[in-house]
Amino acid sequence: MAAVMTVCRDDLELPPVEPVELFLYENKASMAWYGRSWKTLPIDVEGFAAFADGNKIHINLDGASPNSWGNFIKLLAHEYGHSIEARLRTRNGYSWFTEGFASWVSAKVLHSLGWEDYGLMLERAKFEVINSRPLPSLSELTWDWKVLRQAPRGYVKTYVVAFVAVDRLIERSGFAAILKYIESGHFEKSFQLSWEDFQTDFDRYLSNLAQTQHAGPIVLQKPQWRLGDEWTYQVKRAGGEPVELNRVVREDEFNGKASYVVRANGLELFVAKETLARLAAMEDGKIIAKYDSFQQFSWPLTVGKRWRGEFERENVATKKKKKIDLMMIVAEAKDVSVPAGTFKTVRIQAYDSKSGRLMLEYWYAPETKWTVKSREYFEVPSRQKELKSFRVAHDTK
Repeated sequence: MAAVMTVCRDDLELPPVEPVELFLYENKASMAWYGRSWKTLPIDVEGFAAFADGNKIHINLDGASPNSWGNFIKLLAHEYGHSIEARLRTRNGYSWFTEGFASWVSAKVLHSLGWEDYGLMLERAKFEVINSRPLPSLSELTWDWKVLRQAPRGYVKTYVVAFVAVDRLIERSGFAAILKYIESGHFEKSFQLSWEDFQTDFDRYLSNLAQTQHAGPIVLQKPQWRLGDEWTYQVKRAGGEPVELNRVVREDEFNGKASYVVRANGLELFVAKETLARLAAMEDGKIIAKYDSFQQFSWPLTVGKRWRGEFERENVATKKKKKIDLMMIVAEAKDVSVPAGTFKTVRIQAYDSKSGRLMLEYWYAPETKWTVKSREYFEVPSRQKELKSFRVAHDTK
């Protein structure tokens, strides 16, 4: 919390909130029990991970662990953004602006602390918005925030849209106008444009975002791997191995399916020859995980192609199974530069079918016969890989 407050004061030059009171709860039940004795708390407080009431920030510690500190800092910074608003506000603002500002503060704090790049977070948000259309208007967000939040893809259509809208306001009018609006509550005087004009501008802005996706008459067929094909990646994530080597070491079968076996940093991965879908992972000669029907690629690849990435992952040791439902899309074709060089690629994205959040994306290059770059957004910071070197055999005619 001290780090969040220091970044907001020194890096973002936001007015400090002093003192800040933290109320820590062991779990959702204890937070809800406290809420029943205080009528100003949200009615559905049991569903909250945290919330702010003036300079008081209430936090459910149930989800806090060493493996999720990035997400926890993101949450703290968001709520502290609300505390800053409460200190400055003289009049109530729009719901979308209040939440969008808190999300902006959160993103800037993560950037300053080195947990996540702001540009990357904004890019992810824009893609999520593009792929969650139709979107509510800002007027709808003002009056129907709670209803929209509980609808399918509700987080994207509320919090993510609000974050993009506040970023757009800052781009147009500067950050000083943001603080002026929080203090005064006068939209037109603060931003030098009417509320109606900004709604029109933002609708046009979102429409233009959708048109910036690069399309082209590109058709990529499934590659044929050979024994000895290998790819070395630089891994960008705190606490992770800095280099990951993947090498095709043999051909085999798994559950009757012809497979490549790829050795990757101590694991052997079974990859279906027909689709290049991962089938299983083996360690020390024992299968530790099975993947049922994960269609990572849908060949041939063409820009705009969509398919359902619904599959089940089983931990063999514990017998626990996890179902994952993703909407896959070939988002664009573009040149991508990584340490191994510059390659023509297609960008494949995986969205959670229920929330609409972008969870995974990777860039496939026919020259390398595999991905040259990937990002996983399951935790903060995101796990990123870039191709450092490769050696593959190509068929000659």
